Amino acid sequence: SVCLRAYLGAACRWRNWLVWIVIGSPVMLETLIGGQLSVLALAAASAFLVWFRRHQDIPAGAMLALTMYKPNVLLLFVVGCLIIRPRLLLGFLPTVALGWVVTWVAVGPESLMQYLSVGSQLATTTWSLETPFAKVHGLAPLFQLASPDYGRLSCLLSGALLAVVFAVARRRGWIGCNTLLGSLLVVNCLFNPYVPIYDLVLLLPLGVLAYEAIRQGEVPQPGSVRIQLCVLLGILGPHLSQAVAPQIGIQLFPVCVAGVFMCFAVQLGTRLIVPSTGRLAGDSPATH
Repeated sequence: SVCLRAYLGAACRWRNWLVWIVIGSPVMLETLIGGQLSVLALAAASAFLVWFRRHQDIPAGAMLALTMYKPNVLLLFVVGCLIIRPRLLLGFLPTVALGWVVTWVAVGPESLMQYLSVGSQLATTTWSLETPFAKVHGLAPLFQLASPDYGRLSCLLSGALLAVVFAVARRRGWIGCNTLLGSLLVVNCLFNPYVPIYDLVLLLPLGVLAYEAIRQGEVPQPGSVRIQLCVLLGILGPHLSQAVAPQIGIQLFPVCVAGVFMCFAVQLGTRLIVPSTGRLAGDSPATH
């Protein structure tokens, strides 16, 4: 809450409402009641957003590293952020190294290697005991329908490619900082190999990032109806989708998010094209 308020700044008259929507959302309540660590990832990501915006790369990189307690949670987001600002490695690498040392001392090298082995297998191969699809969001199950053996790996690689594309677009000055960070959060939650409902709390900062992107003119001002529909999708979508998934045989929430995101990407791409010259319009190349 404190981090998101700081990101918006004192001049934002909507910041209290936006923060309370994040705190009181059904996904947040379920995550807190269930005692899931996704709240830790959300706290680290929120702190990262504030320091990233202030160009304090060492603490920002450290916060990014803290999200790697379970590597898949924000993996694609981390990839995109490190590409757009390599100086984050000054805080990221020492924190990761410290985590390795602490874990090594606590559980020993054998357990650590076993954890890494199991984690990589779960991220890329078919599981012997699959989680009920109604409890899993993201697009990985759809990729698995097309390729049962390589579906998760294909999903992960597709997301990594998109993360690189958005990071490169930012470095060339084609999209703004808020647009980049929001897009990376969406890509991460869509293309992560495993997205249980409680990990969807990582989409909650989208409201803050979208507000700032609109305020700074990074994206066109959407109509009020479109805003209301997106808010309803974010607040009610995950649980409604999970409730009807067993009856219809498909998880609708990630499909709807992917559709909205695709429309946004097309609109943004169209806005970047200068009709008279056919060149891409944007600010000067940036690395922040």
